[in-house]
Amino acid sequence: MKDLILEKMKVYRVELPEQTVTRKYNGRPVTVMTSETKGSHRCIAVVVDEDGQWTIVVPLTSAQDSQGGEKHKKPTWVRMIHDGRPVYAMAEQIRMVDRSRVFDQEGFISKYDQEQLENKLTQMFNFKS
Repeated sequence: MKDLILEKMKVYRVELPEQTVTRKYNGRPVTVMTSETKGSHRCIAVVVDEDGQWTIVVPLTSAQDSQGGEKHKKPTWVRMIHDGRPVYAMAEQIRMVDRSRVFDQEGFISKYDQEQLENKLTQMFNFKS
């Protein structure tokens, strides 16, 4: 979508790649699949390069478990409202993605939620957007 202009703190549908990690097991390198988020996800763009060719995103997950109750919140998650529903921004899953992986814009987050997310990222990574 060439006409989609990436903007900071907007929510986009992003195709997150499956990632592998090489770890040592008994002194030998072993490639394993990670538990990181993959596939098509709503993500918040927290940084956009000046040419709009890449963005740093934080994936969102629903706030409900399969039984309809509230998911167990991890200390790295930020609870917010998107599209009238509670969601969590998974700050530990922060990613840099190429523009070609970003699709439809799916709204925005409130100023309050933006501040909460920026505070969490600053706390975790000394991140300043």
